[in-house]
Amino acid sequence: MEKRPEMIAEIDVIGWTPLHYSVWLGKTEITRLLLQQDSSAAYISDKEGQCPLHLAASTGQIDAYRELVRSCPYVWELVDGKDRTSLHSAVISGQRVIIHCILEMPEISLYLLNACDADGNTPLHLSVSHKCYSILLLLLRNKRVDKHVMNRNHFTAAELFYSQKQEISFKVAMIYYALQRYYKQPSQQHNIETKTKQEKADLEVSNARNDGAMYEVHLLVAVLVATVAFAAAFQLPGGYKPDGTPALMDEPAFKCFLVFDTIAFCFSVTTVYFLFYASRDGYRARSAFLYMSALLMVVSLIAMASAFVSGMYLISSKSRGLAIIPFLMAGFFVLHGFIYWFIDPRGSYVLGLERPRRILRKLVYGNSLFHNLVHE
Repeated sequence: MEKRPEMIAEIDVIGWTPLHYSVWLGKTEITRLLLQQDSSAAYISDKEGQCPLHLAASTGQIDAYRELVRSCPYVWELVDGKDRTSLHSAVISGQRVIIHCILEMPEISLYLLNACDADGNTPLHLSVSHKCYSILLLLLRNKRVDKHVMNRNHFTAAELFYSQKQEISFKVAMIYYALQRYYKQPSQQHNIETKTKQEKADLEVSNARNDGAMYEVHLLVAVLVATVAFAAAFQLPGGYKPDGTPALMDEPAFKCFLVFDTIAFCFSVTTVYFLFYASRDGYRARSAFLYMSALLMVVSLIAMASAFVSGMYLISSKSRGLAIIPFLMAGFFVLHGFIYWFIDPRGSYVLGLERPRRILRKLVYGNSLFHNLVHE
């Protein structure tokens, strides 16, 4: 280096300088010596437009990254052939250690966190497209990250996530919860007020069609439940005595069966009654009736399932192996509903249980243990 210092800036067939290789190999001392001799080599890009800082970011060489930033002013502003900064490279490669390093440098993080590449993607967008979920959570929690930047396809990071096909896993559930927390969706009424008259009319027509489909489904389910509950009331488990009274009248399980069957029948008939009025009134009243019918249907379905469990237990109570099967089925039914309504971020709550739902989600997704699992 003393005899021929110009060799520090010489490039090979792929455009790499000695500094590129020292960074790529993690030779921190050699990197420091090269920068002391000629810091201009840090600004030389290879044929793909990557400078040594991009290599340090993509390979996780944190010492080399810090040395480059310390020794070379504004080197962090360099972009590659796709207009990507070193933070983009770190996100694509999943180098969380480099991202933590950048976040500790306020003077450069403010510039890098919201920088867009040639496709308009910020580091937040790339963390979604490359499914780097731990990095996505890290960026979402940073207040300096602009979470509403749109790329060339007019997608925010949240919209990009929702447009992708996701696997079923705890990590994905945490991302859903985090996105719902940081991306507050405007209400439907707010959207209607900001649209033109023609758009309002189109939206109401679309909502009317959706309500019509929901009306048909609710009516079909309500009639089926009412029919099954009515038939079960006259075909009691255990049969009848010669005097016409039920043979198992004194059994507690039989009394539970009658109560649950009555609830299922009454609530399903009430649902049909609400749906009858929903077919007559206007759009707003119809939506209210459909909402009430949905709540009633949930209760009637739970009651019908409980009646089935009671009846099955009643006729199979002498065999422990058979008697436990209905309870396992009921437990699975309850567990599925609990996970969907309270835990799954994509599930919708019912019966106004938003507060306990929010508390349970904070306990599950806000627990540091689960965050550590995601970050592994």
